[in-house]
Amino acid sequence: MRTRDILLLLCIVALIGATASAGTVVPGSLHYKVKMKSASFGKDAGTREVWLKGDKMRCDIFGGKLRVTVVKNSQGVFLINPFNKIAGKYPDGSPRGNARALLPGPTGSSKAFLSAVKAKKLANDKVGKQLCEVYSYTEPTTKRLCKLWVDSKTGKPVKLWMQGKRKVMDELTATYVLYDDGAKISDSLFEVPKDYVIRPMPKRELASKPATKQSNSVKAGT
Repeated sequence: MRTRDILLLLCIVALIGATASAGTVVPGSLHYKVKMKSASFGKDAGTREVWLKGDKMRCDIFGGKLRVTVVKNSQGVFLINPFNKIAGKYPDGSPRGNARALLPGPTGSSKAFLSAVKAKKLANDKVGKQLCEVYSYTEPTTKRLCKLWVDSKTGKPVKLWMQGKRKVMDELTATYVLYDDGAKISDSLFEVPKDYVIRPMPKRELASKPATKQSNSVKAGT
């Protein structure tokens, strides 16, 4: 495994840091996917794909050649490594089961989210050909200063920028490629595979520090 891939995965995970009724639509179900851009690693910083259904959550994180999955279900919160078939169980109360700890954007209606975080409208802007409204806010879970581009017609998120902090966290930009509110999601998606070994995670969930290279500017690109 290349050192760059390992550092990228640590950065992505840290910063942010039984089958039933398959296909049933339930209130609070959401499926979205973003492409990540990192100030440290350039245009390609992998992807994050998230499924939410009730209080269950799954996030697939791809970075370089590496992949990990974070799952929250009735048994707890787990970090799944598909390469060695090990699932690390986070300590009770870990914020990793909160989708906004992994990506501090909306997890449902953008309008309701922006109201809840007391966002301020900054301007109108275009992302490609999409006319958007731009808002700024400090997300309560991560305490990160963010800017969100919302499609003026559909109300769906288009782009999310997250301010970095020198030697602490990287500046990130997420571009939404999918946002399906009310998606049909199977409960089996939130299970830990039965052939995986479950091991407790240490309370200090990640012993290694993420990459700290920081961009000289905190201005978001469009």
